[in-house]
Amino acid sequence: MKEDENSGRSLMEELEEARRRIASLEESLIEHQEMLKALQEIEELYRFHFSYTRDVLYCYDNQFRIQSVSPNIETILGYKPEELIGRSFQDLGMLDKADLGKAVDNALTVLSGRTVMFSTYTFIAKDGTRLFGEVSGTPLIHDGRVTGVISVARDVTERVKARDALRISEERYRLVVENSHEVIFVLQDGKMRFVNRKALELSGYSREELTSRHGSFFIHPDDLKKVAGENRRLTSGEKLSETLSFRVFDSKRNIHWVEANAVCISWEGRPATLVFLLDVTER
Repeated sequence: MKEDENSGRSLMEELEEARRRIASLEESLIEHQEMLKALQEIEELYRFHFSYTRDVLYCYDNQFRIQSVSPNIETILGYKPEELIGRSFQDLGMLDKADLGKAVDNALTVLSGRTVMFSTYTFIAKDGTRLFGEVSGTPLIHDGRVTGVISVARDVTERVKARDALRISEERYRLVVENSHEVIFVLQDGKMRFVNRKALELSGYSREELTSRHGSFFIHPDDLKKVAGENRRLTSGEKLSETLSFRVFDSKRNIHWVEANAVCISWEGRPATLVFLLDVTER
């Protein structure tokens, strides 16, 4: 009878242990399912993000072989990810030859354990289109050693084109201004912030001398009040009704009669006056 009681107790304990294990397995299964769901959500978010962004995420190993690349590479450069994986970027012909040396140097820098930020390269799409990409790379570390690189490349083609167009435009305007027959300068806080070549020729002063002195230094004392008043009117929003005539001194204190036209502008984020002077002394 006692043995039956012991046997029954043992069975109950085993049954209870089995229940605990089943409960633990159920908890583990629920946790695993939740983790799997979270991973799926992250993967879906990853696919969504890289389907609509101009950023390309890719990884390569310490032999420069591409290990993975986001699917939007096809939209931007025309290559399917499977066309790139396993191949080194030097062999793909996706980089302009002029940028290959810089790309290898930057890759070696990252493989040494440092991060490289915002390096710009010229990429060549599958159809031959040339695009500009801004690339950042960070070391991929496994078991305490660098095993590869994870990089993000951002399409900055429009930004680079706009910057180049602005530079070309500025160069053209600079040529026009520097070769103008009129004196052109920017007046701000009473000083000339910019002067063209004609201003140097008329005044006989260097660029540094012109921009370091107050504008009143060059104006005849009898005309100073008139010029200052017109400048105040202009900077307060009024327009000059007619060309302003007054006298200025050159470096030898010779007097020149000039006619001036001016407009208000913004110079380096602050109000200023753009002035055009014509020497009419002979007339």
